[in-house]
Amino acid sequence: MAIKVVAERHPPGDRWVLTEDTLGGKESIVQPSLTAALNEIYMTTGDKVFTVDAAKGKITVDEEIQHGPRVWDLYGEHSKDLLTG
Repeated sequence: MAIKVVAERHPPGDRWVLTEDTLGGKESIVQPSLTAALNEIYMTTGDKVFTVDAAKGKITVDEEIQHGPRVWDLYGEHSKDLLTG
């Protein structure tokens, strides 16, 4: 299970900034609310399932849930094309 922090809260108030890994080179912008941060994460990464830890001020995603389990062929190689073709 690969849990990844995608955004952190920056006080004061309900302001959120996406992590550099999540942004993938884009410029960091402070999101004015949790809803705006979740929408930006979805628009940037396509992730739809989030965990918000209000005490720690972090939004995380489980990459395995988002993208499904890895698919291996008979020889142990990672490829979805081998199973569909």
